[in-house]
Amino acid sequence: MDVDLANLIPQIWPIAEVDKIHHYDAGSNNQTWRIDTAACSYILRVYRAQVFFDHVRYEHTLLAALNEAHLPFLIPIPLETLAGPTYTSHIIGTNFHYLALFPLLPGFSPRVVNLGDLQAIGTALGLLNQALIPLACLPGKPILAPAVDLVSPSSVLQVLNEVPLDPLHQETLLRLLTDIYTSMTTLYIRLPMQIIHRDFDLSNILMAGNQVTAILDFEFASIDLRIIDVAMGLYSCTHIISNPALSEREVNAFICGYMAAASLTSLEIYSLPMALLLGRLSAFVHRLHSYRHGQTTISALIRRLDEIVLLEHWLEVFSEKFVAALNRDLESWGGQRGSTGSIDEYW
Repeated sequence: MDVDLANLIPQIWPIAEVDKIHHYDAGSNNQTWRIDTAACSYILRVYRAQVFFDHVRYEHTLLAALNEAHLPFLIPIPLETLAGPTYTSHIIGTNFHYLALFPLLPGFSPRVVNLGDLQAIGTALGLLNQALIPLACLPGKPILAPAVDLVSPSSVLQVLNEVPLDPLHQETLLRLLTDIYTSMTTLYIRLPMQIIHRDFDLSNILMAGNQVTAILDFEFASIDLRIIDVAMGLYSCTHIISNPALSEREVNAFICGYMAAASLTSLEIYSLPMALLLGRLSAFVHRLHSYRHGQTTISALIRRLDEIVLLEHWLEVFSEKFVAALNRDLESWGGQRGSTGSIDEYW
């Protein structure tokens, strides 16, 4: 980056002189730096050039509203600039970018989680989903459309004209999109919708011990099916694909935790396998757009599409057993919120 961040940042935000700057390589959506001063540390986010004012406004308004919910874990609250807003803009290279500065939050991103961790993560997601319910009308505009709109085959065909996927992978993608779009369109009328996180992934969770200390990265938060957050949490946090035998206990722990804070309907449980596929496909379509802006590669796209095909095969084999086990658990819990219980008592 051809910008002297060490000198620029104290001119924009009321912080002490910058001692050290470290660029994080992870993540393809935005650029992120850790900023260390003598007093404390921060995270600088430089939004990609395709993020506009309404997107940043929506995210920051959402974060401010969530901060009023007094959740038992932290969320990233952007610092006000010296001029007042929680963001600024800057020309970087030849592009216009928005920038925001956040306090560095405590905890570590877990690479391996146990059953107790999964129960805590599920509870944190349930609490977050509950806190997001009343925040339906916010100024600005979310970055992402509902997942079912993203996977519309007709709209994806237009993007594919600019992405050199080989014919076999194009055919596979369009088949998957057609199947899931047909299945989910009617369910969107019947399943609960609200603002959801949309990127609930282990990389966006901080923990200390088996306690969730923070949930990060609300850039993609928008109104969609509540069950998509649950599905993406399960996909990211458990061995649902790689080790089905182990994943039964892991899924139970996660859902047990979630149901301690929120609720799921029987139709949501039934739709969970489709929500898994829908969530992964909508994320893939987003990455198709990222490719057009030079933010990912063809090899990365093919690898992710192959993972989705693997998920489809897993669902063909295990989805009935998966749903039956969750329905049995739902009956055990009686659909009640706030009853944690022991993980083992449900198996």
